[in-house]
Amino acid sequence: MENLISTKIETVIAEMNRLHYKSGTILQFKNACDHFIKYAELKGVTEFNEEFGMQYLQEIHGFPRTGYERDMPNAARQAVHCMRKLGEINQFMALTQLTKSIPEHEWAGEDIKLINKYLTLHFRNPDVCERTKNSNMGRLKVFYRFLGFRRISSVAEVTPQIISDYVKSLQGYATVSISSRLRTLKQYLTCLYDNGYLSTDLSKAVPRVKCIQNLKTPALWSKEQLEKLLSSIERASPVGKRDYAVLLMGIQLGVRCGDIANLKLDNINWHTNEIEFVQSKTKRSAKLPLLSDVGWAIIDYIRHSRPKIDSPYLFLTAVPPFKEFQTGGSVSCILTRQMQKAGIPTNPAYSSGMHSLRHALARRMLENGTPLPSVSAAMCHERTASATTYLRVDIEGMRECTLSVPEVNAL
Repeated sequence: MENLISTKIETVIAEMNRLHYKSGTILQFKNACDHFIKYAELKGVTEFNEEFGMQYLQEIHGFPRTGYERDMPNAARQAVHCMRKLGEINQFMALTQLTKSIPEHEWAGEDIKLINKYLTLHFRNPDVCERTKNSNMGRLKVFYRFLGFRRISSVAEVTPQIISDYVKSLQGYATVSISSRLRTLKQYLTCLYDNGYLSTDLSKAVPRVKCIQNLKTPALWSKEQLEKLLSSIERASPVGKRDYAVLLMGIQLGVRCGDIANLKLDNINWHTNEIEFVQSKTKRSAKLPLLSDVGWAIIDYIRHSRPKIDSPYLFLTAVPPFKEFQTGGSVSCILTRQMQKAGIPTNPAYSSGMHSLRHALARRMLENGTPLPSVSAAMCHERTASATTYLRVDIEGMRECTLSVPEVNAL
Protein backbone atom coordinates (compact mmCIF):
# COMPACT_ATOMS: atom_id res chain seq x y z
CA MET A 1 0.00 0.00 0.00
CA GLU A 2 1.37 3.43 -0.98
CA ASN A 3 2.29 5.69 1.89
CA LEU A 4 1.25 8.95 0.23
CA ILE A 5 -0.89 11.09 2.53
CA SER A 6 -3.63 11.42 -0.08
CA THR A 7 -3.70 7.64 -0.59
CA LYS A 8 -3.98 7.04 3.14
CA ILE A 9 -6.85 9.48 3.41
CA GLU A 10 -8.71 7.86 0.53
CA THR A 11 -8.22 4.44 2.13
CA VAL A 12 -9.60 5.66 5.47
CA ILE A 13 -12.65 7.23 3.81
CA ALA A 14 -13.35 4.04 1.85
CA GLU A 15 -13.11 2.01 5.07
CA MET A 16 -15.36 4.43 6.96
CA ASN A 17 -17.96 4.09 4.23
CA ARG A 18 -17.68 0.30 4.32
CA LEU A 19 -18.16 0.31 8.09
CA HIS A 20 -21.21 2.59 7.85
CA TYR A 21 -19.77 5.60 9.64
CA LYS A 22 -22.23 8.47 9.68
CA SER A 23 -21.93 10.93 6.81
CA GLY A 24 -21.32 13.75 9.28
CA THR A 25 -18.41 11.87 10.86
CA ILE A 26 -16.86 11.26 7.44
CA LEU A 27 -17.29 14.93 6.54
CA GLN A 28 -15.55 15.97 9.77
CA PHE A 29 -12.69 13.63 8.92
CA LYS A 30 -12.38 15.12 5.43
CA ASN A 31 -12.32 18.67 6.82
CA ALA A 32 -9.62 17.75 9.35
CA CYS A 33 -7.62 16.11 6.57
CA ASP A 34 -7.81 19.28 4.45
CA HIS A 35 -6.03 21.24 7.20
CA PHE A 36 -3.45 18.48 7.59
CA ILE A 37 -2.77 18.39 3.81
CA LYS A 38 -2.17 22.16 3.74
CA TYR A 39 0.26 21.82 6.64
CA ALA A 40 2.06 18.96 4.87
CA GLU A 41 2.35 21.01 1.67
CA LEU A 42 3.94 23.90 3.57
CA LYS A 43 6.43 21.46 5.09
CA GLY A 44 7.08 19.78 1.73
CA VAL A 45 5.98 16.37 3.08
CA THR A 46 4.06 13.95 0.84
CA GLU A 47 4.27 10.67 2.77
CA PHE A 48 2.53 9.91 6.06
CA ASN A 49 4.16 8.64 9.22
CA GLU A 50 3.16 8.83 12.87
CA GLU A 51 6.05 11.12 13.82
CA PHE A 52 4.97 13.75 11.31
CA GLY A 53 1.37 13.41 12.50
CA MET A 54 2.44 14.05 16.10
CA GLN A 55 4.52 17.04 14.93
CA TYR A 56 1.39 18.48 13.30
CA LEU A 57 -0.72 18.00 16.42
CA GLN A 58 1.91 19.56 18.68
CA GLU A 59 2.77 22.51 16.46
CA ILE A 60 -0.74 23.46 15.32
CA HIS A 61 -2.98 22.25 18.16
CA GLY A 62 -0.66 22.01 21.17
CA PHE A 63 -1.39 18.33 21.66
CA PRO A 64 -0.49 16.46 23.79
CA ARG A 65 -0.60 18.62 26.91
CA THR A 66 -1.53 17.66 30.46
CA GLY A 67 -5.26 18.06 31.06
CA TYR A 68 -5.76 19.36 27.50
CA GLU A 69 -7.68 16.46 26.01
CA ARG A 70 -10.55 16.82 28.47
CA ASP A 71 -11.41 20.38 27.38
CA MET A 72 -9.96 20.21 23.88
CA PRO A 73 -11.37 22.56 21.21
CA ASN A 74 -13.38 20.77 18.56
CA ALA A 75 -10.83 21.50 15.79
CA ALA A 76 -8.05 19.94 17.85
CA ARG A 77 -10.21 16.96 18.76
CA GLN A 78 -11.02 16.30 15.10
CA ALA A 79 -7.33 16.61 14.22
CA VAL A 80 -6.44 14.00 16.85
CA HIS A 81 -9.13 11.63 15.53
CA CYS A 82 -7.80 12.21 12.01
CA MET A 83 -4.22 11.33 12.97
CA ARG A 84 -5.37 8.25 14.88
CA LYS A 85 -7.32 6.91 11.91
CA LEU A 86 -4.44 7.54 9.55
CA GLY A 87 -2.11 5.87 12.04
CA GLU A 88 -4.36 2.82 12.34
CA ILE A 89 -4.46 2.39 8.58
CA ASN A 90 -0.71 2.94 8.36
CA GLN A 91 0.20 0.41 11.06
CA PHE A 92 -2.58 -2.17 11.02
CA MET A 93 -4.27 -1.66 7.64
CA ALA A 94 -7.62 -1.51 9.48
CA LEU A 95 -9.69 0.84 11.62
CA THR A 96 -9.95 -0.51 15.14
CA GLN A 97 -12.64 1.78 16.59
CA LEU A 98 -16.07 0.14 16.61
CA THR A 99 -19.26 1.58 15.15
CA LYS A 100 -22.63 0.44 16.42
CA SER A 101 -24.97 -0.11 13.52
CA ILE A 102 -23.51 -2.81 11.29
CA PRO A 103 -25.90 -5.68 10.48
CA GLU A 104 -24.57 -9.14 11.30
CA HIS A 105 -24.83 -10.36 7.72
CA GLU A 106 -22.53 -7.54 6.61
CA TRP A 107 -19.66 -8.06 9.03
CA ALA A 108 -19.96 -11.84 9.46
CA GLY A 109 -21.45 -13.01 6.16
CA GLU A 110 -22.13 -16.73 6.07
CA ASP A 111 -19.94 -17.17 9.14
CA ILE A 112 -22.79 -15.89 11.31
CA LYS A 113 -23.97 -19.52 11.32
CA LEU A 114 -20.62 -20.60 12.78
CA ILE A 115 -20.72 -17.81 15.36
CA ASN A 116 -24.21 -18.80 16.48
CA LYS A 117 -23.13 -22.44 16.67
CA TYR A 118 -20.21 -21.40 18.90
CA LEU A 119 -22.48 -19.38 21.18
CA THR A 120 -24.88 -22.32 21.46
CA LEU A 121 -22.21 -24.94 22.15
CA HIS A 122 -19.95 -22.91 24.39
CA PHE A 123 -22.62 -21.27 26.55
CA ARG A 124 -24.82 -24.21 27.46
CA ASN A 125 -25.10 -23.15 31.09
CA PRO A 126 -28.68 -21.87 31.55
CA ASP A 127 -27.40 -19.22 33.98
CA VAL A 128 -25.46 -17.52 31.17
CA CYS A 129 -27.46 -14.46 30.14
CA GLU A 130 -27.91 -12.97 26.69
CA ARG A 131 -25.70 -10.05 27.71
CA THR A 132 -22.73 -12.41 28.10
CA LYS A 133 -23.38 -13.92 24.69
CA ASN A 134 -23.72 -10.47 23.17
CA SER A 135 -20.39 -9.44 24.71
CA ASN A 136 -18.68 -12.38 23.05
CA MET A 137 -20.46 -11.59 19.81
CA GLY A 138 -19.10 -8.04 20.04
CA ARG A 139 -15.54 -9.28 20.53
CA LEU A 140 -15.81 -11.49 17.47
CA LYS A 141 -17.24 -8.54 15.58
CA VAL A 142 -13.94 -6.69 16.12
CA PHE A 143 -12.06 -9.66 14.65
CA TYR A 144 -14.36 -9.98 11.64
CA ARG A 145 -14.13 -6.27 10.92
CA PHE A 146 -10.38 -6.69 10.75
CA LEU A 147 -10.84 -9.61 8.36
CA GLY A 148 -13.22 -7.54 6.24
CA PHE A 149 -10.62 -4.87 5.66
CA ARG A 150 -8.18 -7.58 4.58
CA ARG A 151 -10.86 -8.77 2.14
CA ILE A 152 -11.17 -12.08 3.99
CA SER A 153 -14.77 -13.29 3.85
CA SER A 154 -14.59 -16.38 6.08
CA VAL A 155 -12.67 -17.71 9.06
CA ALA A 156 -11.72 -20.66 6.85
CA GLU A 157 -9.33 -18.31 5.00
CA VAL A 158 -7.56 -17.15 8.16
CA THR A 159 -3.87 -17.95 8.64
CA PRO A 160 -1.62 -17.66 11.71
CA GLN A 161 -0.10 -14.54 10.14
CA ILE A 162 -3.53 -12.89 9.91
CA ILE A 163 -4.10 -13.67 13.58
CA SER A 164 -0.70 -12.17 14.41
CA ASP A 165 -1.58 -9.01 12.50
CA TYR A 166 -4.92 -8.80 14.32
CA VAL A 167 -3.19 -9.08 17.70
CA LYS A 168 -0.87 -6.21 16.74
CA SER A 169 -3.90 -4.08 15.83
CA LEU A 170 -5.12 -4.31 19.43
CA GLN A 171 -2.14 -2.49 20.89
CA GLY A 172 -3.15 0.57 22.83
CA TYR A 173 -6.25 -1.06 24.33
CA ALA A 174 -6.43 -1.87 28.03
CA THR A 175 -4.86 -5.20 28.96
CA VAL A 176 -8.16 -6.52 30.25
CA SER A 177 -9.85 -5.65 26.94
CA ILE A 178 -7.11 -7.32 24.87
CA SER A 179 -7.21 -10.40 27.09
CA SER A 180 -10.98 -10.79 26.78
CA ARG A 181 -10.97 -10.35 23.00
CA LEU A 182 -8.22 -12.90 22.48
CA ARG A 183 -9.79 -15.31 24.96
CA THR A 184 -13.06 -15.21 23.04
CA LEU A 185 -11.24 -15.67 19.73
CA LYS A 186 -9.33 -18.66 21.09
CA GLN A 187 -12.56 -20.24 22.37
CA TYR A 188 -14.25 -19.63 19.02
CA LEU A 189 -11.46 -21.18 16.96
CA THR A 190 -11.17 -24.13 19.35
CA CYS A 191 -14.91 -24.78 19.13
CA LEU A 192 -14.85 -24.71 15.32
CA TYR A 193 -11.89 -27.09 15.17
CA ASP A 194 -13.30 -29.52 17.76
CA ASN A 195 -16.60 -29.70 15.90
CA GLY A 196 -15.10 -30.19 12.45
CA TYR A 197 -15.74 -26.74 11.00
CA LEU A 198 -12.02 -26.02 10.65
CA SER A 199 -9.37 -28.48 9.51
CA THR A 200 -6.58 -26.63 11.35
CA ASP A 201 -6.50 -25.69 15.01
CA LEU A 202 -5.90 -21.95 14.61
CA SER A 203 -6.44 -21.37 18.31
CA LYS A 204 -2.79 -22.27 18.87
CA ALA A 205 -1.83 -19.09 17.01
CA VAL A 206 -3.76 -16.92 19.48
CA PRO A 207 -1.42 -15.77 22.28
CA ARG A 208 -2.42 -15.61 25.90
CA VAL A 209 -2.25 -12.19 27.49
CA LYS A 210 -1.25 -12.08 31.13
CA CYS A 211 -3.64 -10.00 33.16
CA ILE A 212 -3.81 -9.09 36.83
CA GLN A 213 -5.65 -11.92 38.50
CA ASN A 214 -8.98 -11.19 40.17
CA LEU A 215 -8.96 -7.65 38.78
CA LYS A 216 -12.75 -7.69 38.85
CA THR A 217 -13.17 -9.66 42.05
CA PRO A 218 -15.77 -7.72 44.06
CA ALA A 219 -14.63 -5.78 47.09
CA LEU A 220 -14.70 -7.72 50.33
CA TRP A 221 -17.17 -5.87 52.50
CA SER A 222 -16.62 -6.27 56.23
CA LYS A 223 -19.32 -5.98 58.86
CA GLU A 224 -17.86 -2.63 59.95
CA GLN A 225 -17.89 -1.26 56.41
CA LEU A 226 -21.49 -2.28 55.84
CA GLU A 227 -22.57 -0.73 59.14
CA LYS A 228 -20.65 2.45 58.29
CA LEU A 229 -22.28 2.58 54.86
CA LEU A 230 -25.82 2.24 56.21
CA SER A 231 -25.32 4.55 59.21
CA SER A 232 -24.11 7.32 56.89
CA ILE A 233 -27.52 7.51 55.19
CA GLU A 234 -29.70 10.41 56.32
CA ARG A 235 -32.84 8.34 56.89
CA ALA A 236 -34.95 11.36 57.89
CA SER A 237 -34.88 12.65 54.32
CA PRO A 238 -37.04 11.23 51.50
CA VAL A 239 -33.97 10.36 49.43
CA GLY A 240 -32.34 8.73 52.44
CA LYS A 241 -35.36 6.50 53.08
CA ARG A 242 -35.29 5.32 49.48
CA ASP A 243 -31.51 4.81 49.36
CA TYR A 244 -31.57 2.90 52.66
CA ALA A 245 -34.17 0.46 51.34
CA VAL A 246 -32.30 0.08 48.04
CA LEU A 247 -28.96 -0.70 49.67
CA LEU A 248 -30.55 -3.08 52.19
CA MET A 249 -31.94 -5.11 49.30
CA GLY A 250 -28.43 -5.45 47.90
CA ILE A 251 -26.81 -6.19 51.26
CA GLN A 252 -29.36 -8.53 52.81
CA LEU A 253 -30.89 -10.20 49.75
CA GLY A 254 -28.18 -9.87 47.09
CA VAL A 255 -30.64 -8.52 44.51
CA ARG A 256 -28.97 -7.31 41.32
CA CYS A 257 -29.12 -3.57 40.61
CA GLY A 258 -31.15 -4.09 37.41
CA ASP A 259 -33.74 -6.11 39.31
CA ILE A 260 -33.95 -3.49 42.06
CA ALA A 261 -34.60 -0.82 39.41
CA ASN A 262 -37.32 -2.96 37.81
CA LEU A 263 -39.11 -3.97 41.04
CA LYS A 264 -42.82 -3.19 41.08
CA LEU A 265 -45.19 -2.78 43.99
CA ASP A 266 -47.01 -6.00 43.15
CA ASN A 267 -43.72 -7.96 43.30
CA ILE A 268 -43.99 -7.78 47.09
CA ASN A 269 -46.34 -10.26 48.75
CA TRP A 270 -46.97 -8.83 52.20
CA HIS A 271 -49.08 -11.82 53.25
CA THR A 272 -46.32 -14.38 52.69
CA ASN A 273 -43.42 -11.98 53.32
CA GLU A 274 -41.85 -12.77 49.96
CA ILE A 275 -40.53 -10.87 46.97
CA GLU A 276 -41.13 -12.52 43.60
CA PHE A 277 -39.89 -11.09 40.31
CA VAL A 278 -38.49 -12.04 36.92
CA GLN A 279 -34.73 -11.59 36.82
CA SER A 280 -33.58 -9.18 34.12
CA LYS A 281 -30.38 -11.17 33.56
CA THR A 282 -31.78 -14.69 33.18
CA LYS A 283 -35.48 -13.95 32.47
CA ARG A 284 -36.40 -16.56 35.09
CA SER A 285 -38.61 -16.12 38.13
CA ALA A 286 -36.98 -15.58 41.53
CA LYS A 287 -38.57 -15.75 44.96
CA LEU A 288 -36.80 -14.31 48.01
CA PRO A 289 -37.84 -13.92 51.64
CA LEU A 290 -38.80 -10.40 52.68
CA LEU A 291 -36.57 -10.03 55.73
CA SER A 292 -37.90 -7.90 58.55
CA ASP A 293 -35.41 -5.04 58.24
CA VAL A 294 -35.82 -4.89 54.47
CA GLY A 295 -39.61 -4.97 54.76
CA TRP A 296 -39.77 -2.15 57.31
CA ALA A 297 -37.37 -0.04 55.24
CA ILE A 298 -39.65 -0.45 52.20
CA ILE A 299 -42.74 0.39 54.28
CA ASP A 300 -41.04 3.51 55.65
CA TYR A 301 -40.20 4.61 52.12
CA ILE A 302 -43.67 3.94 50.69
CA ARG A 303 -45.51 5.64 53.55
CA HIS A 304 -43.38 8.75 53.97
CA SER A 305 -41.17 9.33 50.95
CA ARG A 306 -42.36 7.70 47.75
CA PRO A 307 -43.85 10.32 45.38
CA LYS A 308 -47.64 10.14 45.21
CA ILE A 309 -47.93 9.27 41.53
CA ASP A 310 -49.61 6.45 39.67
CA SER A 311 -46.64 4.23 38.86
CA PRO A 312 -46.32 0.45 39.25
CA TYR A 313 -42.62 0.70 40.12
CA LEU A 314 -41.47 0.50 43.72
CA PHE A 315 -38.51 2.88 43.61
CA LEU A 316 -38.87 6.25 41.88
CA THR A 317 -36.63 9.21 41.22
CA ALA A 318 -36.63 11.87 43.92
CA VAL A 319 -36.75 14.86 41.54
CA PRO A 320 -39.67 15.75 39.25
CA PRO A 321 -40.78 14.51 36.83
CA PHE A 322 -41.04 11.45 39.06
CA LYS A 323 -40.47 8.18 37.22
CA GLU A 324 -38.86 4.76 37.61
CA PHE A 325 -35.12 4.25 37.37
CA GLN A 326 -34.17 3.93 33.71
CA THR A 327 -31.37 1.40 34.30
CA GLY A 328 -29.56 -0.47 37.02
CA GLY A 329 -26.85 2.17 36.69
CA SER A 330 -29.08 4.55 38.66
CA VAL A 331 -29.02 2.08 41.55
CA SER A 332 -25.24 1.73 41.30
CA CYS A 333 -24.93 5.51 41.56
CA ILE A 334 -26.68 5.36 44.93
CA LEU A 335 -23.97 3.06 46.28
CA THR A 336 -21.16 5.14 44.79
CA ARG A 337 -22.57 8.36 46.23
CA GLN A 338 -23.09 6.83 49.66
CA MET A 339 -19.60 5.30 49.74
CA GLN A 340 -18.15 8.75 49.11
CA LYS A 341 -20.30 10.24 51.85
CA ALA A 342 -19.30 7.51 54.29
CA GLY A 343 -15.62 7.90 53.44
CA ILE A 344 -15.29 4.31 52.26
CA PRO A 345 -12.44 4.24 49.72
CA THR A 346 -12.48 2.23 46.53
CA ASN A 347 -9.63 -0.03 45.47
CA PRO A 348 -8.77 0.03 41.74
CA ALA A 349 -7.89 -3.67 41.97
CA TYR A 350 -11.45 -4.57 42.96
CA SER A 351 -14.97 -3.91 41.82
CA SER A 352 -17.03 -2.03 44.39
CA GLY A 353 -20.34 -1.76 42.55
CA MET A 354 -23.71 -3.12 43.62
CA HIS A 355 -22.71 -6.61 42.49
CA SER A 356 -20.03 -6.60 45.19
CA LEU A 357 -22.80 -6.54 47.81
CA ARG A 358 -24.23 -9.68 46.23
CA HIS A 359 -20.85 -11.40 46.50
CA ALA A 360 -20.47 -10.15 50.07
CA LEU A 361 -23.76 -11.84 51.01
CA ALA A 362 -22.57 -15.11 49.46
CA ARG A 363 -19.34 -14.82 51.35
CA ARG A 364 -21.11 -14.36 54.68
CA MET A 365 -23.26 -17.40 53.96
CA LEU A 366 -20.20 -19.51 53.10
CA GLU A 367 -18.39 -18.35 56.22
CA ASN A 368 -21.40 -19.34 58.30
CA GLY A 369 -21.21 -22.85 56.89
CA THR A 370 -24.12 -22.57 54.48
CA PRO A 371 -23.90 -25.38 51.88
CA LEU A 372 -23.10 -24.26 48.35
CA PRO A 373 -26.50 -25.47 46.99
CA SER A 374 -28.20 -23.17 49.49
CA VAL A 375 -25.98 -20.28 48.49
CA SER A 376 -26.83 -21.00 44.86
CA ALA A 377 -30.55 -20.95 45.68
CA ALA A 378 -30.21 -17.67 47.58
CA MET A 379 -28.47 -16.16 44.55
CA CYS A 380 -31.34 -17.43 42.35
CA HIS A 381 -29.07 -19.58 40.19
CA GLU A 382 -30.56 -22.50 38.32
CA ARG A 383 -27.42 -24.61 38.69
CA THR A 384 -25.28 -25.00 41.80
CA ALA A 385 -22.14 -24.81 39.64
CA SER A 386 -22.97 -21.21 38.84
CA ALA A 387 -22.40 -20.26 42.47
CA THR A 388 -18.80 -21.47 42.46
CA THR A 389 -17.78 -17.99 41.31
CA TYR A 390 -18.40 -16.84 44.86
CA LEU A 391 -15.80 -19.27 46.19
CA ARG A 392 -13.00 -17.09 44.90
CA VAL A 393 -14.27 -14.31 47.15
CA ASP A 394 -14.02 -16.63 50.16
CA ILE A 395 -10.26 -17.18 49.80
CA GLU A 396 -9.54 -13.99 51.72
CA GLY A 397 -12.34 -14.86 54.09
CA MET A 398 -10.52 -18.05 55.04
CA ARG A 399 -7.47 -16.01 55.98
CA GLU A 400 -9.66 -13.87 58.22
CA CYS A 401 -11.41 -16.81 59.86
CA THR A 402 -10.45 -15.55 63.32
CA LEU A 403 -12.60 -12.44 62.89
CA SER A 404 -16.15 -12.17 64.16
CA VAL A 405 -18.58 -12.89 61.32
CA PRO A 406 -22.09 -11.41 61.18
CA GLU A 407 -25.19 -13.46 60.66
CA VAL A 408 -26.51 -13.63 57.12
CA ASN A 409 -29.67 -11.64 57.76
CA ALA A 410 -28.43 -9.22 60.38
CA LEU A 411 -25.64 -6.71 60.56
